[in-house]
Amino acid sequence: MSEEYKRGEMDISQNQATWGAFTALVKYSTIGVAALVFLLTVWLG
Repeated sequence: MSEEYKRGEMDISQNQATWGAFTALVKYSTIGVAALVFLLTVWLG
């Protein structure tokens, strides 16, 4: 069976890495969409 839960003893390095990857994905996706909208506006406008 699993060990008894102990508050505050979790290693958070994996959580920090996941959060960093998620924020980078959101940042670069937002920049990409903005660039695409800008280019399409200039090209078709």
